[in-house]
Amino acid sequence: MIAPDAGVADWAAENIDLGLGLGNVEPLVLGPAVVPEITDPADAEKDTELAVLSAVAHGNGPNGLTVVRAALVAFGRLDQEHAMVYFQVIWSGLREPMRARHGERHGLGRAPRTTSPQ
Repeated sequence: MIAPDAGVADWAAENIDLGLGLGNVEPLVLGPAVVPEITDPADAEKDTELAVLSAVAHGNGPNGLTVVRAALVAFGRLDQEHAMVYFQVIWSGLREPMRARHGERHGLGRAPRTTSPQ
């Protein structure tokens, strides 16, 4: 599970007792405490998928703009289809105040433009 909120991540990581003596389940949760905060675009380019997780986990935090921008820079090495999907993953993880802040002040409010073959 991916939980961008630390409180939700802690809650989701609690053991689940299956009852009837069947044991328990320990959920694997990726939250801000276990996902590194990638702020350097060069690091983001080395592992774009981790940079996307970092942007989801930390995009609403104090360094959110830097983390999101590092991930977006890494998209330059991807094909357009993957870049669009990753952009949507990041954008959907941002809360409304951060969407407004990122979008209005830094031009991140829309997905990268595609060009249709002619």
